[in-house]
Amino acid sequence: MTISTTIRRAGLALIALALAAPAARADSAEAHTHVERATALHAQGNHDEALAELATAYTLDPRPELLYALAQLHVKRDDCPQAIALYERFLATRPTPGPHAAATEALARCRARHVERATQLHAERRFGEALAALTRAYVDDPRPALLYAIAQVHAKLGDCARASLYYERYLAGRPPPRSQAAAREAIATCHAQPAPAVEEPPVTVAAAVAPPPTPAPTPWRWYRDRYGGVLAAGGAALGVAGIASYAASRDHLHADDPELARRGRRQRAFAIGLGAGALALAGAAITRYVLVHRADRLQLTAPLAGDAGAVVAWSLW
Repeated sequence: MTISTTIRRAGLALIALALAAPAARADSAEAHTHVERATALHAQGNHDEALAELATAYTLDPRPELLYALAQLHVKRDDCPQAIALYERFLATRPTPGPHAAATEALARCRARHVERATQLHAERRFGEALAALTRAYVDDPRPALLYAIAQVHAKLGDCARASLYYERYLAGRPPPRSQAAAREAIATCHAQPAPAVEEPPVTVAAAVAPPPTPAPTPWRWYRDRYGGVLAAGGAALGVAGIASYAASRDHLHADDPELARRGRRQRAFAIGLGAGALALAGAAITRYVLVHRADRLQLTAPLAGDAGAVVAWSLW
């Protein structure tokens, strides 16, 4: 039995079941009218308007059988995710065995539809389309086994990185040991395969073209070196501060007051530290000036032409 046949028979049966329910209240009577309209529209193949009529009926009288009929119409409109949600809501109402079996079968068929399509496309080696069908199947029903199937198709497409990603997601669900071993073996096999050959673009040789003249380098000036200037200025500032601190310490070094003498010694030690820092910065500035000047003098200009005086041009066409 095909999916469309199952949908047609079960959909009409459930709408008929909704029509057969009693309509005691006014809202139920109005809902019954919308169900009748939905039945007529369904028979005419007008599924969008039939869905709208059934939705209105459900808002007036939310009977469980209307959930099944709504799900069937969503399948007709190729909206399996919405249909699956409605099937599950219907089954949650614990229907009688007959409707329960019909809903369970319809739910399974809806979930398997994209998988069946992917299997057919895979057999025809249309791996890109098979991947799209499996992705839709996973959206409808996120089963771990579909992750393994998606990984297999990525491997067929030569995308080992994506394949490994989906294999790892499958393994994260802790499948049975045999399935784990198969997934790990598939990862190893995928990475063991040689990378697909990449076609290099053709090389064409254009006529010799004289390289443009190399502009003369700008002469180096030490006073334009920003970083050297910062080092020199920092060294000078530390030197001035060190001298001032040393001069201030001399007033206290030979004082009779022990506290003043200790202060003088601390100031002298601080002054010596500042002086050492000043010398270090000054040395760094001098070193930078020398190295930059030498590098500027050693600049070379690489030839622009290829072998035999020709310029090599890469053509993508």
